[in-house]
Amino acid sequence: MTDRESIENLINEFAWLLDHGQAEKVPHLFTESGKLKAAGQDIQGQEELQAAFKFRASQTHISRHVYTNIRLTIDNENQATGTSILTAYRHDGDGLVAPIPSIIADTQDKYERGNDGKWYFSERINTPIFINPELLAHIDEEKIK
Repeated sequence: MTDRESIENLINEFAWLLDHGQAEKVPHLFTESGKLKAAGQDIQGQEELQAAFKFRASQTHISRHVYTNIRLTIDNENQATGTSILTAYRHDGDGLVAPIPSIIADTQDKYERGNDGKWYFSERINTPIFINPELLAHIDEEKIK
């Protein structure tokens, strides 16, 4: 598998875990000192990542995270950078609804190859470009908890 394929698989695994009730496994995709800036939060290190994704795993809304326009640069054999566009959908409640994006964001990533030869996120920053106003209320409520 090429480095590009491995990093794309990392991005896809991040989305799949979030969207399929396994958010508590997401911290394992980050380096020990990994950093995530998203949804108004600045999270760094495994302890904070584990707490944040344990909370995410306890939530009941349905989401789908779609990453497109993935651009990668392999900086050297152990470091890479990349950008992508995140389109996220969210639904609170029962039944089917129209697929209206809750957010479209630019994502900037830094990746590091671990001692095991696998790629990990060392930094992931989501910068909202478009946001559904209903999502803002959910973000504020989640910060209070």
